[in-house]
Amino acid sequence: MSAHFFVVTGGPGAGKTSPIAELARRGFHTIPESGRAIIREEMQSGGDALPWADLAACAERMLERDLRAHRAARALSGPVIFDRGIPDILGYLTLCNLPVPPHVATPRQGFGRSRGGFTTKIHLLVNAHGLPMRTEITPGQTSDYLGFDLVMADNLPRPSVLIADRGYDADKIRNGMEARNVLPVIPMRKSRKKRIGVDRSLYRLRNLVERCFNKLKNARRVATRYDKTAESFLGFIDITSIRLWVRHLST
Repeated sequence: MSAHFFVVTGGPGAGKTSPIAELARRGFHTIPESGRAIIREEMQSGGDALPWADLAACAERMLERDLRAHRAARALSGPVIFDRGIPDILGYLTLCNLPVPPHVATPRQGFGRSRGGFTTKIHLLVNAHGLPMRTEITPGQTSDYLGFDLVMADNLPRPSVLIADRGYDADKIRNGMEARNVLPVIPMRKSRKKRIGVDRSLYRLRNLVERCFNKLKNARRVATRYDKTAESFLGFIDITSIRLWVRHLST
């Protein structure tokens, strides 16, 4: 966790809400607890992702939201105070005997074993011009769809169409995009029982992602990772992304 991130934790009634509210009143950046918002949303929509209805679904939603909040908070300057956070979610999963996602439990600075050996996987979101909008890294063995929520932040412009390869063919991703009025253009997996068509003319535009990866890897430090820490490697990916934006805006 970044040196300017602070997690205030404690059980119900511990008295952490009042000091966090006072810090927010004084101008500090504060991140609200995800559990309360999710419970409120689920009760309003009649959903089942509630601690007393579906523990696994509730914990999964909390972890997804906290990961997005953590990623977005990196752009903030000065201290950032979290009302609970990822450590609390991991403790909650352990207490309830629920599996902890391997890319969260043992990140190993973004290193992992895959077919290519000891690798790091880059997750990338690009816009219609093929320019990087959000980057994130996970260990090399992490499935593509597990990195989806890391790059699909709520503070980015909402797309009209989401184009992705079959690695992102999951009902959860499709339903989430349709709920946001975004058209998912994703080829179906061979194992999918319910057949879903794909607009091939739109899907051809996915080459924008591959071309962006190619441009990023023109930087040898991205193509062949030399950085020991995940934060340093991701920072250099972001620097290379800025170079692409500057080049685009200056032409």
